[in-house]
Amino acid sequence: MIKNRAFFTFSVLSCCLVILSGCPGYGDRAFTDEEAVVSVIGNNICFWVKDSEKYQPSIITVTRRGADFGNEKFMLNPPLILLENKWCITPDVYIFPDSGQFVVTYTLGIPYSSDRPRSIVSGVEFSNGRIFNIHLTDMEIARPYSAMDK
Repeated sequence: MIKNRAFFTFSVLSCCLVILSGCPGYGDRAFTDEEAVVSVIGNNICFWVKDSEKYQPSIITVTRRGADFGNEKFMLNPPLILLENKWCITPDVYIFPDSGQFVVTYTLGIPYSSDRPRSIVSGVEFSNGRIFNIHLTDMEIARPYSAMDK
């Protein structure tokens, strides 16, 4: 009798655990971000991403480094332009202040494709009329474990 009750309890708990937790699916996988190199072409702030010519930008977020959540500039289908194989933010889209550090994140996707979109992140610093790449922390970019800051 006790064995039957224990077996029944174990069976019910096992079934409930599987039903409540589910099985890992496509959305449960973690994907890493790609880091872009920043440069200036004319008045445009540009980001070089390997093999990005066939992609289209779908989302872009510009955040001042260290800013609270909700203080970012967010745009769907941003009008970025492709110059010299670099995706560029024109002054019509966003004007960066003369100084400060920013984290720019955007998603590149192939229209009408089932391929996973690419997530691109870049750290940018403006100082004394110049632009620099900055090293991003592991909280600002998703890296493979082997590339994380130690």
